[in-house]
Parts: sequence; structure tokens; C-alpha cells
Amino acid sequence: MRKVLSAKVTITISSMMQRNEKEIFQMSWLTEFPWLALDADLGVMKCKLYCKWANVCDPKNPLVIGSDKFRKDLLYTHAKIMLPV
Repeated sequence: MRKVLSAKVTITISSMMQRNEKEIFQMSWLTEFPWLALDADLGVMKCKLYCKWANVCDPKNPLVIGSDKFRKDLLYTHAKIMLPV
């Protein structure tokens, strides 16, 4: 009985840690980064400009494909490398 209880606790803690690793999208980012869009159906964020002009942008860019890594540092990096579209 004790092993089962211990296993359940371990699974619960592991699940919580996985949830904490994935950041939550902040709606305020849409104001701070006007080129940013949230696709709530797919659970990803994208760059509106890069998606509109995909033929001149890197198609493998996470913000063209759609990124579920909701981290502000990714947005700052993207803002620095954006092409003047």
C-alpha cells in the first residue's frame, strides 16, 4: 500500500513539474508585440508579419510554424531579427 501511495505522489509531482516548464501565454504580449498573434485553437503563438510574408522569411522559424514555448525571451529575440517587412 505504501509503494502505491508513493508512486502516485511521484507521478503527481512529475506532472506538476512538466506543467510548470511550459509557460503561460500572457495576453499583454499582444500589445507589447503588435506583430504577435495567438492561435488559441492550436495553442501556439505566431508572427503575423512573418506568416503574411512567408515567402521571404525562414519557413522553419518557430514563429512562422507556431510556437507553444510561451517565453518572452523568444519574442525579444524575434523582434531583434525581424526583417523590415
